[in-house]
Amino acid sequence: MKLQLLVPHWKETVEEISPLLDSIALQQGINFNDIEVIIAHDGPEATELKFTKLYPFVIKEVRPSVKIGVSAARNLALSFADADYVMFCDSDDMFYHSAGIYAIFDLIKQFNFDTLTSVFIEERKMEEGIVFIRHEMDSTFVHGKVYRRQYLLDNNIYFNNELTVHEDSYFVTLANEMTENKIYSKEQFYLWRWNEKSISRSDPEYILKTYPNLMKSFGALTDALAARGNQRSCLYAWYIVMFSYYWLNEPHWHLPQYKHYLDDAEKIVASLANKNENLWSVLTDEQKENVEKTVPKHDLGNIELPPFEEWFNRIRTIQD
Repeated sequence: MKLQLLVPHWKETVEEISPLLDSIALQQGINFNDIEVIIAHDGPEATELKFTKLYPFVIKEVRPSVKIGVSAARNLALSFADADYVMFCDSDDMFYHSAGIYAIFDLIKQFNFDTLTSVFIEERKMEEGIVFIRHEMDSTFVHGKVYRRQYLLDNNIYFNNELTVHEDSYFVTLANEMTENKIYSKEQFYLWRWNEKSISRSDPEYILKTYPNLMKSFGALTDALAARGNQRSCLYAWYIVMFSYYWLNEPHWHLPQYKHYLDDAEKIVASLANKNENLWSVLTDEQKENVEKTVPKHDLGNIELPPFEEWFNRIRTIQD
């Protein structure tokens, strides 16, 4: 079998997951015997799916005895997979067009890659209505990515079960760091659909609330790379510091109503800064400068950044 689509599932109804399955059924130019869908329910309380229609491909369902979280659900689906390649899909998304899987198969045939990062389309609700946004060279979301299954198994690459927020960036980055056999494609076959129930897209304070989770994800990635002897773990350790330096000095963090978010974020950054000290201490000044160039920097308006050493030394003294 060429490809299995791995779908974690919690409370989505048949009506909510049907657009994904329908978009697979509409795929053109492929043999449906070459694909399967594996739905990993997140525990016994996950909504039971009673499909009222027949699909031209096999759907397998697996349900653990307890709730395990989205990361573990994806890993569970992966453990049941046996195809050459796997792709992780969210249950409320869909394929962007009817030649998407054909495009994936064509890329597999051409390159026999370990990892594929493709353009994906985000559906976003704005004041003017629904708009579509292209995401290129993305390493934050699992959308629009395809992996050779045996490569993941051989390198012990799984989602981190401890991460339930920002878990995608951990997995995607780790998978791309462990191979040179990776490709990027401008094929856009995946649609990240707008979901009114999604906290990440409807809560304006989501980034503030989950910044500690993002730092935990970066820290887990650094640990995973270091455990594998990957020297880029040093670079990621320094990236954590520089990323926080720029982002935690943005004006909104320092508004009185958000101070508790800043306090939580700085505690996590402090713990990671102390833990990763040995990793970044081996970097040269040139390497640090190169990393700094890759760190996103927002417009701070009239607010000046504090001197880095002053900020860093203060962070290092913060205790939980």
